[in-house]
Amino acid sequence: MAETVAQKETCAKCGAEVREGTTFCYACGGRVAPDAAQETNGSSNGIDANAQAALDDLAQKLRRDETAEKPADDKLAKAAEERKKARVTQRRSLEFVWEPRNDTPITLLISAGVVLVVAVLVIVVTVIWK
Repeated sequence: MAETVAQKETCAKCGAEVREGTTFCYACGGRVAPDAAQETNGSSNGIDANAQAALDDLAQKLRRDETAEKPADDKLAKAAEERKKARVTQRRSLEFVWEPRNDTPITLLISAGVVLVVAVLVIVVTVIWK
């Protein structure tokens, strides 16, 4: 009887066995399968000289625009900082003090008395009718 041994994929970083068709290792998180996008686009990196010159020119123009916008950004940043400082200094802390009431409500005393009388009556009735 012939035995067939199936080879399992292993991670190149940690050597752990991974299932077929997986892209990342379960143990270390490293990439197991190569990128399909890198294989297809790897040979098309050549850019002609005219395109490269146009890209360089555009990059220089963008750098000039960024340096021209900095003073306006600085003014806006300073104004925002001043507004923030003004808001912070205007905050006032509120203090709440809870004080007990001086007068006791008469309804509380009356209701406590009624509950006491009812409780005494219930106890007396249960003792007598035992």
